[in-house]
Amino acid sequence: MAFYPFLGNANDFSGNQNHGIIYGPVAVDDRFGNSSGAYLFDGIDDYIKILDSDNLSAVDQQLTIATWVKVIDGSNKFILYKGSSLYNRSMHLE
Repeated sequence: MAFYPFLGNANDFSGNQNHGIIYGPVAVDDRFGNSSGAYLFDGIDDYIKILDSDNLSAVDQQLTIATWVKVIDGSNKFILYKGSSLYNRSMHLE
């Protein structure tokens, strides 16, 4: 479906061309110390947008998502969502 190793960009390395567009977050070292292997979001308006694609949809209402996330503050923020607005989301991860 999609694979984002974050090598200083949000390109999809799965071969499915689901590349991300970066809006604000800063590339930082990842948890293993790899340069630009992660992104730091400000918690206000930073995000990475991935355009809708049929190969990013759940199959038989099943979808697996794996991610490493370090939350700096306890605010209720979305980590991932699919949809066009707060009330038009087919899935979300908080």
